[in-house]
Formats: sequence, C-alpha cells, structure tokens
Amino acid sequence: MDWLNTKISLYATHSDNTGKPATFRDILFSEFQIDIICALRQLDQTASNYKVEKKKYKDRLKACTPAALLATKEKDKVKEICRSGVMQLDFDVNDISDYDLEELKRCVFSLPFIGFCGLSSSGTGFYALALIAEPDKLYQYADHCFDILARYNIKADTSKGRKVQDLRYLSYDSNMLIRENPEPLYVKHFKPRPAPVKKSTVVIDPVTIPGKNRIMVMWALKRIREATIGHRFPTVQKVAHTLGGLNCEGALDAMIATINNSYQYNEQEAKYIECATVCYNDGVAKSIKITW
Repeated sequence: MDWLNTKISLYATHSDNTGKPATFRDILFSEFQIDIICALRQLDQTASNYKVEKKKYKDRLKACTPAALLATKEKDKVKEICRSGVMQLDFDVNDISDYDLEELKRCVFSLPFIGFCGLSSSGTGFYALALIAEPDKLYQYADHCFDILARYNIKADTSKGRKVQDLRYLSYDSNMLIRENPEPLYVKHFKPRPAPVKKSTVVIDPVTIPGKNRIMVMWALKRIREATIGHRFPTVQKVAHTLGGLNCEGALDAMIATINNSYQYNEQEAKYIECATVCYNDGVAKSIKITW
C-alpha cells in the first residue's frame, strides 16, 4: 500500500468543515506552516497567558483528518467519502513527561505498522500514524492500541484516533521518522467491549403503530435494530424508502426512536436520523416501493 499517496481531508483551519483532498505526502512534507509553528514553539510555556497565546497560533494552523477523506466534518453531520486505513495516535506532554521524547518516538516507531512519528505543533508531544488492515474498525483498533500501550505504562491520548473526524494539526519535525512500506496492523480478536448504555428509554409498542402496515413497520424496525456496522446506511435507506412509499403513519417517529435506542448508532444518531428522514419523505413523495 502506497499510503503516502492516499488522499485525506486538509482544512485551512480547524473551523473549516469542508476542506479539500490532499495526500499524506503533501501534508507531511509541504503543507505545514513553518512560520506559525516556530512562533508557537517559541512561546514561554511558564507564562500565565501561554494557553491563550497558544490558541491564537493553533487557530491559524492547517489541520487534517488522517483516518478519512470527508465530504464534511461538521458536528453531527459528518459524511465520509472513503477511509484511508490510517489511524493517528497522539502522545501529550502531560502523559509522557517521564520519558525522553525522542527515545519514546523511536520506541513507538519500532512497531512495524507505524508509518510516521513526528512532533506535535507545539513541539512538546508527538504523534504517530499507524496503518490498520480494517479501516471500518477504526474505533476497535484505536482501543486495542490504547490498551497495549497502557500495559507498558505508555499513555496515548484516548480523545483522538477513534473517529474519522478526529483532527490533526499539521506540524513539522526535523527528526521525523517515516516508513514508506509499513505492515498494516491486523487484529484477529478484539477485546470484548460492553455495549454502550443508551440514554433514551423510549419503547416502541406495536399497538401504537396504526394502520394496515403495522406488521411491515415492526419488521422494518427490527432490520434497523439488527443492522451491523458496514450495513447501517443501506439498511436505514431501504427501510425508510419502503415505509415512506407505503405511507405508513407513525413510521418515521418509530424509526427515529429505534435509532436512538440501538447501541450500534451510538454517537452517530444524528446522521442516521437525517438519512431516515430524507429517505422516508422521498418515499412518500415518489411512492417508491422496494421489493425486499
């Protein structure tokens, strides 16, 4: 895999939501803003206004989403174009202060699936780019790496790496470590994770679904509940189009409640609810009836 020529999203600043496609090669070697980075690293970290000044510089830095090329990263409206097969691991200065930074960089880089290690924009921490064999399991691979590193008393920042929209400020490191042909990490068995507890307690009672299509609605909701990762979007689309085409009264509210109560949509409810709403209304307008 020529990962350096893989395209991901590059943003003018962290507040830019649409960005543009750019390769890892461009991002790592030419897109960084050396003047801003140097000024940021020259700040007095002991000064009382350090965090304020640091934010001023970081607000002007370009950023990227290493895990994917996105149509948008807008909150609750994230839309993927494709995943890169790359996962970021971030090591904050507060978590690695017991180690020599350069030595720890070399230690992490010794892992065969690491393609890059370099300093963070502030120069006090560093990050790594890891290749993974199953991009659709980004969350699981990130958790796996967090756990393994923790066994060796190395703490990675768990707030970054699990999601495709997680940002990485562009940085520069004169002692960067790079591997053109890393071996993608493949995990055969992931550590079981308890299913997230949903906040909503709404229960769909079949009796509350009016009309002659009640059985169809309940069967369709079962499809939504049982949809697995990788099949969620097409399932919601088909179900919503079908129920809209049948003009099933109460079906849209039932789909929204089902999505809110199904753990596999956790933290992504908004985009699936939007998908269900658009497809349901399209089905109503066009009387689309799909044969299952």
